[in-house]
Amino acid sequence: MAIPNANIMAVAISAFGLTFLYIGKEYINPFVKKRSPVPIPFELLLVIFGIIFSTLLNVNEKYHISIVNTIPQGFPEPHLPDISLLPKLIPDCISIAIICYIFVVSLGKLFAKKHGYKIDPTQELFALGFMEIFSSFLPVYPAGAALSRSSVCEASGVKTQFYTIFTSILLLIVILWLGPLLEPLPMCILSCIVIISLKSLFLQVKQLPRLWKVSKFDFAVWVIVCVSTICTTVTLGLLISFIVVLLTVVLQQQWPKFVTYGTDENFEAFYPFKSYEKLMEIPHGAKLFKFEGPLHFANSVKFVDTLLHLISESDTELVEVKADGEIDKDVSVKQKNIILDCSAMVFIDSMGFEALLEACAIFGLKMIVTPV
Repeated sequence: MAIPNANIMAVAISAFGLTFLYIGKEYINPFVKKRSPVPIPFELLLVIFGIIFSTLLNVNEKYHISIVNTIPQGFPEPHLPDISLLPKLIPDCISIAIICYIFVVSLGKLFAKKHGYKIDPTQELFALGFMEIFSSFLPVYPAGAALSRSSVCEASGVKTQFYTIFTSILLLIVILWLGPLLEPLPMCILSCIVIISLKSLFLQVKQLPRLWKVSKFDFAVWVIVCVSTICTTVTLGLLISFIVVLLTVVLQQQWPKFVTYGTDENFEAFYPFKSYEKLMEIPHGAKLFKFEGPLHFANSVKFVDTLLHLISESDTELVEVKADGEIDKDVSVKQKNIILDCSAMVFIDSMGFEALLEACAIFGLKMIVTPV
């Protein structure tokens, strides 16, 4: 572990930066926002303090703390891309384009869900494509989305794309004139800003108990993706997450999910037994099962076997009901009153339909099709 070899001065600066940002953003800014629409820019203040502190104490030479160091000045001249390199770059270009697009859409959906709006993935694809085309005339990295930078913007109170104008102007000023002023800034100060901005994402670990109750597959995906991203790189973690999600989808398709329903005391609605307590069995010995998922060749056999198991457990002695609705207590017949709800069956192929007919034939069920 690197803890015994840690730079004490860097640890102290980081501790101060984290404390300064946490107190400012969690306690001071909420108070300020009640009286002013403009919050205090604690990130900017921390950067200024860091530059002054680093310059006065010369932390890079005295304490061997990493700093931003040299920032190239001047605006690069645009030029046509070198087409001769295209055959060598095509494989990498495809993978980079896919990863950039996935990052943009994933982060867009993440913040859209958090703030209650929607994004159009197609529109994002067009925007990203045009941006990549124009940026190809300059010596820049492929355009995309970064979790840390997006989180910093979101934590700073950014609401619209209009902020990019101010950001671009500020970056242009830094590139042309202010670059040397930022060179003494300790890198640990920038790390503090990123960590505090990602605090809300780190706290998503609190969702694990809920995921465990709702879906074991989602719980496994969350843990595997988180661990793989931490232990490797973001790109490799994204690839692993894509593979894991595909595997979980395939596995869930293999095992059909049946849910047994009960009713309340007033017999007005039906609820799943696994999600509600104090439910009663449906009157007259009927059983209500809901099949959740598509029915196709991969799970058709399992569908019949599972349905056979559930029906065999629900086999009861039921009294005969006369035509006038009265119950004849003297006559008892053995029958199965099974209701299979297939409203969640998103699609069914030919083998799935044959399995459904087979189940009806084996169990003597009648198929009643109703519009959803």
